[in-house]
Amino acid sequence: MYISPIESIITILTRDDCLICKISEGPICELCFIDLSEDAVSRCYKCNKLTKQNSVCLSCKSKLRRVWWAGVYGSELKELITQMKLGRKRAIARQVGKYLADNLPYLDQDTIVVPVPTAQKRVRRRGFDHSILIARHFADKKALPYQHILRRISNVDQIGKRRAVRIAQMKDSFEIKSGIDIRGRSLLLVDDVLTTGATLESSAALLRKSGASHVDAVVIARHLLK
Repeated sequence: MYISPIESIITILTRDDCLICKISEGPICELCFIDLSEDAVSRCYKCNKLTKQNSVCLSCKSKLRRVWWAGVYGSELKELITQMKLGRKRAIARQVGKYLADNLPYLDQDTIVVPVPTAQKRVRRRGFDHSILIARHFADKKALPYQHILRRISNVDQIGKRRAVRIAQMKDSFEIKSGIDIRGRSLLLVDDVLTTGATLESSAALLRKSGASHVDAVVIARHLLK
């Protein structure tokens, strides 16, 4: 994965200790990331029923086949994601992409890794799209093809919104870039946090409608709703 000379210099000059253990090289060491993966049991992301390979169970309607997450959104994992996005720490996105790749099982080598694009107003504010960085480094570590297929056409803010509102907001929020043919392909969506699943479901619905044979997803954290 190519990193510009300027980014390499910035990374070296701003290198700090692991956010969790404060001992190993940061921004987060592999052992701490593994420790944060507390919800390692394979479950359906929608109803929490035990399933194989993190499959969505047959009782739950979904355009997603399987959804993986490293851990539950809270405490250290929440801080890690906050530092990545609001602290503008690109190094966290790179490391997390590699760690997620190590944690996932084997994927067919023709699986296309696809980032779920962030709203442009947030990209402009932060200076980068964290989902793209995570996806690129995930794909690089897994030796899988990467393609920026989706374009976000909505800038709605979903923070604090109820499930029904989130689902309504995300409908028709994405489009597929022109000239891209995904018919018969298996795709893996990459994002940071799964809350209601509205964003992933909207993306998956569009991809399936456009001919994708299967759509899976992986996120850093799953937000358990009460």
